[in-house]
Amino acid sequence: MTTTTTAGPACRSKPRTDHQSALPVRQFLKRYFPLSRQVRVFGIGLMLLITVLRAQIQPSIVFGKITRQNNQPVTQVLVSIAGKIAYTDDGGRYRIDGVPLGRQTMLVTSRGTVLLRVAVTISGSEQRIDKTLPNVTGG
Repeated sequence: MTTTTTAGPACRSKPRTDHQSALPVRQFLKRYFPLSRQVRVFGIGLMLLITVLRAQIQPSIVFGKITRQNNQPVTQVLVSIAGKIAYTDDGGRYRIDGVPLGRQTMLVTSRGTVLLRVAVTISGSEQRIDKTLPNVTGG
């Protein structure tokens, strides 16, 4: 903090603080950006909301295993969730990238025949969904 004094017996010395040197910046901001505190708070809140919504829009990775009632893997069947597809491998495993969050329909099909249709809720960035098919004879 710097102190300046003026000459003369009737004048008192006045300390000059950094607060006073920042005054031109505040005046500049008020003059060229005349936003009220409420508008600035609203803007910050809006930016936070957008950030949260973008995080929720991020798609999920869904993976799992499709098996028969006897726990044997079902191979080369099509697994579809929200229009995204994958085929099961030799172990009955599948992985689907880019599945939107929320309630979706999962379809398991083989050669055009629907083997399983079930509602699933996708709630995280990665989600495991294992399903057992009812009485599958082929696949």
